Amino acid sequence: MSSTAIDLGNAMNTQLQVHHLTHPSTREFKVYLIDPEPVVAQGLRAAFWDQSDIYLSGWAGSWEQAARGIAVETPDVLLVEIAATGATGDGVEVIRKAARVFPRIPLLAFSNDRNQVVRALEAGARGFVLKSSGSAELINAVRGAGNGGTPISTSLLPQLVARVRDGGSTPRLSARELQVLRLVATGNRTGEIAQRLSVTEPTVKTYLQRMFTKLKVSDRGGAVLAARAAGLLP
Repeated sequence: MSSTAIDLGNAMNTQLQVHHLTHPSTREFKVYLIDPEPVVAQGLRAAFWDQSDIYLSGWAGSWEQAARGIAVETPDVLLVEIAATGATGDGVEVIRKAARVFPRIPLLAFSNDRNQVVRALEAGARGFVLKSSGSAELINAVRGAGNGGTPISTSLLPQLVARVRDGGSTPRLSARELQVLRLVATGNRTGEIAQRLSVTEPTVKTYLQRMFTKLKVSDRGGAVLAARAAGLLP
């Protein structure tokens, strides 16, 4: 398989059990895909097969199917195509529902629809990976999300920079807000941040809301990505 693109064409020859995919249980990251196209699941299965720590554990074409499958498979990372649908909305709404129903499972938008990057992040996606990305970038993104990171395809960064700097300057965060942001970026939850900084959880939430306002985002994943785009995080 080419390392420069996810090979969906050759993967058509790979047999796939649609909803429950088997692989040795020693793998570290189980990935669940929500995408209306079966060939994408076939391509991911092939892309992950040679990896010692990642495999595709399940696939569904809609939110209604996925909700049941995710509860059974308990994956470590969700990949959601913006084109996926549900009874009440598009793929962004699917992301919003998945983030609400399964808040502990990191979710990556997986699509070539560049116009939906901000909507996906605001809906609860931890990152955004283009389908046109190489296999290596996708694999690194899955590992990053599974380890608490916020991966995003590098070619999407200019959009986030434009969004963050729409007011004409880089957002100014206080020293304490930056401390909180760095802890969020490494996967710490509210209680853990409060303990690390010796403050109360309501205080941490106040800092988070201030950051969201300054960075023009609505959640933690969006804050980390926007901060990276603005040069506030490495």
